[in-house]
Amino acid sequence: MRNFDTRLINPRATRASWSSEIAANLLNRLHHGSLTVVEGGMRKTYGQPDSEGIHATVTVHDPSVWRRVLVSGGVGLGEAYFLGAWDSDNLVNVLR
Repeated sequence: MRNFDTRLINPRATRASWSSEIAANLLNRLHHGSLTVVEGGMRKTYGQPDSEGIHATVTVHDPSVWRRVLVSGGVGLGEAYFLGAWDSDNLVNVLR
């Protein structure tokens, strides 16, 4: 068994990373419309951007949004928005 210094691991960053990965896996299930996520200078589109469904873009300012959404669903999404963790140019489409 290998010993390593656990002080080098940032538990907050690790939780955010896991939450982000789980959220991405769930977003990959979108079949109607699309959601584009802009985070950390990167842009990823989930769903069907060429379909006739609803399309929205979300800009993530704080990766804690993913944990909040996974733990608390719509309430967590609302709390994260209120705290400025994310925003969108079309909030109505995001919520639909």
